[in-house]
Amino acid sequence: MVFWGMLDQEYGAKIAAMLSALAKPTSGTDPRTTAERQGDAFAEVIELASRSEGLPEQGGERQHLTLSMSFKDFMDNTGVANVEGGGVMSAAEARRIACDSTVMRLVLGAGKEILDVGRQQRTAPKGIRKALIERDGSCAFPGCATEPARCHAHHVVEWANGGPTSLDNMVLLCGSHHRLIHHSRWTVKMVDHRPVFSDGLEDAG
Repeated sequence: MVFWGMLDQEYGAKIAAMLSALAKPTSGTDPRTTAERQGDAFAEVIELASRSEGLPEQGGERQHLTLSMSFKDFMDNTGVANVEGGGVMSAAEARRIACDSTVMRLVLGAGKEILDVGRQQRTAPKGIRKALIERDGSCAFPGCATEPARCHAHHVVEWANGGPTSLDNMVLLCGSHHRLIHHSRWTVKMVDHRPVFSDGLEDAG
């Protein structure tokens, strides 16, 4: 990225003082040029500012950098990561950033629809809900045909208990059967990627 700008005397002096303090050689044999040290110092100023508690939120979230790449490329340290807003960076740079970051699991289907967001989001995004409708067709409770538009996306392993927001941990339930699962012996679990219900009587012996 290339940019330039002009500051008034006060802020020009402030940024010069910060860069001077941060651009000092790290040792007597620091191989970086003066320009490289100043560039690294400016990057450090941005890094320090990004950690400030006083930084305003945007869209309900703290300022953040979003990178996306395949899990295989990330683990193999190959390929590139796409930077939200445009541009790419090497897998090595992405791994360095992830070392001190929150990594969000985001599993995409063949059509790039979201099928798994891990613990980053409680409610089912459009991709997961569409996949639930395709799989379940209606309320998944035995004998119920309530249309998907009137169903809730229920976490099989509850969100409060650490359950992820993913296709393999969610099931469509109408309001009545959603309450039944939460307030009776009825349970649901996933078997071979399909919801299986139990009335709890067999377990009661």
